[in-house]
Amino acid sequence: MNNINIYQLNEHIDYLSKDELKEEVIELFKFFTDVKEYYSLKINPELEEKILEKYKKIIKEEFFPHDGEGKMRYSVVSKAIMDFQRITSSKAKTAELMLYYVENALKFMNYHGNVQEEFYINIEGVFDKALNYISKNNLEDQFHEKVGAIVEKSKEIGFEFMDSMIEIFDSYYTI
Repeated sequence: MNNINIYQLNEHIDYLSKDELKEEVIELFKFFTDVKEYYSLKINPELEEKILEKYKKIIKEEFFPHDGEGKMRYSVVSKAIMDFQRITSSKAKTAELMLYYVENALKFMNYHGNVQEEFYINIEGVFDKALNYISKNNLEDQFHEKVGAIVEKSKEIGFEFMDSMIEIFDSYYTI
């Protein structure tokens, strides 16, 4: 399947009447959840917290489902963050969701004890990615306390992990 580019899409849109364009947007809205959530937030920004909670629930269910053991599928959690990021204009809410992932991972580690090394490495990577996102969007002051609390929680896990988390923290938050 050949993907079209923005230029081709623009050409297509130019040939549509206003009513035809409206109809296409309505069809997208009906069939695609992301489009529905995007317009819901655009038209009703106060829904952002509710939609954020939906994505937090997806993340939490991967670690602590109501029935059985957590599946911890990184792909599901990463997709939840990317999907939310696509529909929101709030950089702060996206950063909050990224850190929520790390917070749940720390709770999972504390609850289950020793986990595979890959899990530690993954969470360190997610933490680094979150702090990089926070830094790029000039949100350091807003998230300093929350990020500091995450580093403190990492001390309960183990020295190597804690050292890595402190090192990541220090690379973004200089004293």
